[in-house]
Amino acid sequence: MSPPKRSASSFGGGGRAGRASATSAAAGPGRPAGKKPQAARAKEPPKPAASPFIAALAELLRSRNLKIPPGLLEAPPEAYAGQTEAVVQTMARLKDEDLEARAGKVAGWGRRQAERAEQAWESSPLIVELRRRGLPEPARPTRVVGASFSLKKPLAEWTDEELQEAVATWARLASGDGSRS
Repeated sequence: MSPPKRSASSFGGGGRAGRASATSAAAGPGRPAGKKPQAARAKEPPKPAASPFIAALAELLRSRNLKIPPGLLEAPPEAYAGQTEAVVQTMARLKDEDLEARAGKVAGWGRRQAERAEQAWESSPLIVELRRRGLPEPARPTRVVGASFSLKKPLAEWTDEELQEAVATWARLASGDGSRS
């Protein structure tokens, strides 16, 4: 099967000579014929850029020679309620201690969510019943999610399959997979 035709571009010819030179360059001197050139290798996806709010908050902290708390630059929009960088201008009026405390809250949001998810998991009647029966637990969720299950009959009367399905549904919803199958 022949390679697909390419259109002409500013960095290489679109004709047969352009493909031939690219192929010979890939297996050029000192490089084995099967080795792919650097550009053809699979690249890791770039890290997402910090949101404008996070970037502005980090810059404000730096301008005051304050430490950027771990996790701030990776904080999801939920951690700061999707605020814009305009809010940082208002935050600039805060004292250093208050600003550090607010930045710490944003940075620690993920950890707090994981703690809440752990607490909800450990206190769940579903998990207590699952453990009482000696059934395997699915992976624990890292975020809190509200889930309700019909308790028309007591948990002790549920079959193992019903109990495992309810726990699996809860774990799936809390893991971020929104499918409800």
